[in-house]
Amino acid sequence: MEKSFDFDRKAANIVLENEKVSFEFGGKESGYGILQIVDKSNGNYPHLIASSSPSIMWTSEWRDTEGLGYFVDNTYPSIKNHVLKSDSKGSNLTFTWSNITFGLYDAPTFPTIVKLSVFLPKGSGLARFSLEVNNKRVNDRQPCLWSIKAPQLNFVGGKKPESDSVVLPKGFGIKYNPSEVTAEFDGVYPSALCTYQFFSFCNEESASCLYYGAHDGQGYMKMMVYSYADSQGSSMHVTQTPMDTCAGKLRPDYTTPWETLIGVHSGDHYDSSNIYREFAMKSPVWTQKGPMKNRTDVPEWYKDSSLWISTGLDGGKPQELVKKFSKLREILGTPFIVHYYMWHRYPFDSNYPDYFPARKGYLEAVYALRAVGVQVVPYINGRLWDYNSPSFITDNGMQHIAKLSAPRMSPSTLQTYMENYASKQNFAVACPGSTYWPKKISSIVNTLFLSLKSSGVYVDQIGSSGPRSCSDPSHGHTLGGGNYFAKGDNELLSAALAYAQPHKGIIVTEDNSENFMASLSGYLSLIAYGNCRLFPMYQSIYGGYMHTFGRWFVKDDYHHPSYFNVKMAQMFVLGSQLGWAQIKDFYPFLTNPSNSNALRFLKDLIEYKSIGGEYLKNGRLMRPLQLEGKKNSIKSDCTRDSIQHAVWMTQSSLGIFFVNADNDSSQNTMAKLLASSYGLNPANNFQLRKVTKDGSVSVKKFKGNEEISIQIDLAPRSIQFYTVSQSA
Repeated sequence: MEKSFDFDRKAANIVLENEKVSFEFGGKESGYGILQIVDKSNGNYPHLIASSSPSIMWTSEWRDTEGLGYFVDNTYPSIKNHVLKSDSKGSNLTFTWSNITFGLYDAPTFPTIVKLSVFLPKGSGLARFSLEVNNKRVNDRQPCLWSIKAPQLNFVGGKKPESDSVVLPKGFGIKYNPSEVTAEFDGVYPSALCTYQFFSFCNEESASCLYYGAHDGQGYMKMMVYSYADSQGSSMHVTQTPMDTCAGKLRPDYTTPWETLIGVHSGDHYDSSNIYREFAMKSPVWTQKGPMKNRTDVPEWYKDSSLWISTGLDGGKPQELVKKFSKLREILGTPFIVHYYMWHRYPFDSNYPDYFPARKGYLEAVYALRAVGVQVVPYINGRLWDYNSPSFITDNGMQHIAKLSAPRMSPSTLQTYMENYASKQNFAVACPGSTYWPKKISSIVNTLFLSLKSSGVYVDQIGSSGPRSCSDPSHGHTLGGGNYFAKGDNELLSAALAYAQPHKGIIVTEDNSENFMASLSGYLSLIAYGNCRLFPMYQSIYGGYMHTFGRWFVKDDYHHPSYFNVKMAQMFVLGSQLGWAQIKDFYPFLTNPSNSNALRFLKDLIEYKSIGGEYLKNGRLMRPLQLEGKKNSIKSDCTRDSIQHAVWMTQSSLGIFFVNADNDSSQNTMAKLLASSYGLNPANNFQLRKVTKDGSVSVKKFKGNEEISIQIDLAPRSIQFYTVSQSA
């Protein structure tokens, strides 16, 4: 259904524009909401749908000492003003709302000022939004700012909705047609549900994209929110939790500690990743150690690793596991990493963080496995504290856990968080903003290296679960909002990584939240691979800067080799270390002679991961090639193409990978390549080479501005690897 893009253009409307983009805001009487964003570089393509509803640009929640809530937005009665100034650098538009009435009927008016500034640099399609709130307090009962949603962008949609797509920042990225988003996406950052901080909304037909990104390089807690309604299109905003405004100091002011970029660009979602990557390579703390190949705090054995296997929770006794892992080491012919659960004295998911002593036979198993080239990485939890653990009593756990305030000003009583999992034990969430918890967990890590000879430690949940608001003033961090969870967890992981280095060990966590990259060796990518709409935005942003490993395997994967193959193949082309299958399933599958083809295929993937490692480990994932011809699908827990394919770039060369995961059928396709579309010089000469286990052969020479065709004929369970590099 084609929607209308005509809206009531009043003389009072305000336009902020340059040669690339035009923003149109409503006038003073309407509250200054964003009415339209036009991509002037793409035929004046409009990105917002006309609506009779008011355009909301910010919504704030205020609370008084009794908990009474006031919900105020930019359309509420107030004194409204705007100033537009331009110079050689660009144009700056500042909106102010002052003396705001906190309601509609007989509501109180307070001398509160909200200021929203929009700077549009000359020559850029992206405007930079910043927000300030000054709550000039006149009496003790004046409410405090509890939260604010800003900037809000509503009515987003293309002229042809069927050509629209949005990528949400969960896992590696999830791609939808907006109409398929049936529930609000509210990703808490930093966590597995929001691993990076932008939405990419593109119209394929027009090749015009809308970008909405919070460029926060310090890890402040926030919620990235996206929703869709058929008549209203898509909406995007950031929910912000201010610091110290409702407890402790009762600060009257709040300034968003980052800029939010909103605007347009040509191309597709991969072009959106270029915008965020430029930010991510310059500002955030998590990329300041540089690319993974240059990091001396991550051992080379880990960088070269290709396979993980998990003990699971019921893998067997240590001596039984040694036999099975040693046999797999023999038949695979390659080292691998064991993720070891249940090494500790207590049942799983109980008595955290009290683990020692280790179970009988565990240390002997570690020695035996390391002797045959198998690295052992035991499990601990990095954020939960069992209310009934011995240390909760002896170490005064109540003092060091996160405590929640009800939404009110100056609360007299704080509440504790409670989480429980399959064990049904009750856990507190430790506050890493206190000095105790980072020291506690890092000391456990130190013991695992010194006394139990670990090759690394898996610190669960830190990259997955996200921050919790804490209002305990004894912890010494900001109250309510802030980045104390990210800073504290990074302190914890950095101390753990420092303990790992003398042992050439690794520190890894669950899920690929960007914020912890510099404090880790790698991420277990469970959430990322768990969605059938996976879009590899994360690899396009952070290729070369992080290592991921592992995914879930289910029973059906071991009964249908193609199911198993395609999951491994997808991990291969996306640059992940393979596997993380549980030994109870993996061992009988690989040792069964009827699955010899799957075993051979896995060994081939491991070998090609080494051959193509310069790209898969150190490169950046790029836009895939267009593949022509019929492609088979493999329908398991998801429907995936039997041909898994990716293009990786390192410096000025490309690595192109094709994998046929089908266990029985050959696949044929024609790939189209234009080197200049990957940023290679169109005037230069290039050479396409096919790389095999035996070396490489030249296939074709061509100009960078010449589109070439590559015929790909793939036997069942086969891999083809090509490189494109400059030639004389």
